[in-house]
Amino acid sequence: MRETEFSEQDAALLADSQRLLARQRAARDTEAQRAFTARVMTAVANETPSKRGIWRARRIWQAAALVAVVLVAILILNRGASYEERMFRARLAAEKHPISRAAGPIAHPSWFAEHEGERLVAIRYDHGSEQCLWLYTEADIADWEANAPAEELARHPRWRVGVAGGQLEVPEEALIATFGSADNLVLMDFDAHYEIWAAAALDRHLSRVPAAD
Repeated sequence: MRETEFSEQDAALLADSQRLLARQRAARDTEAQRAFTARVMTAVANETPSKRGIWRARRIWQAAALVAVVLVAILILNRGASYEERMFRARLAAEKHPISRAAGPIAHPSWFAEHEGERLVAIRYDHGSEQCLWLYTEADIADWEANAPAEELARHPRWRVGVAGGQLEVPEEALIATFGSADNLVLMDFDAHYEIWAAAALDRHLSRVPAAD
């Protein structure tokens, strides 16, 4: 068999034809890839967010339902409760910082830092047969001191208390009038005031039904 002979012009034409065919194949492959990518992106855009949205919505509703249950439980527990009953429950749950009068001034730097250099007011309150000191800022009780009936003011002796170096400078007169010779005290921090109790008195107070006070 004789081999086919090509002129240089024929060879160039054949090479151009092969390059054109290769470009066409590459174009078809690229177009197919683009079509596939477009289908995938359309699926992601149209389906995935909706599924994620439904899942997130369910989680949000579940969290909201849990919060609602907790709030309802709190409302039920406090429904009809007097202020004294609510404070009784708060004392049960409060952090109790033990204090020894023999060890020196009443101190709790982290609690008293915001009042450094100020004066607090210690007010004696009676809870049944037990006494304790409630401590307020002067600003917090200014209206009460200015407007409360004299009879009410007389029932609640008051002393000014300095705050320095994280320590309370409670007058000895206030400690004796409220706690007698009791050495072991307990300090508690609430939203609007502090309380100081004799440890034994607090134990007796918390062992009783709150309505008894």
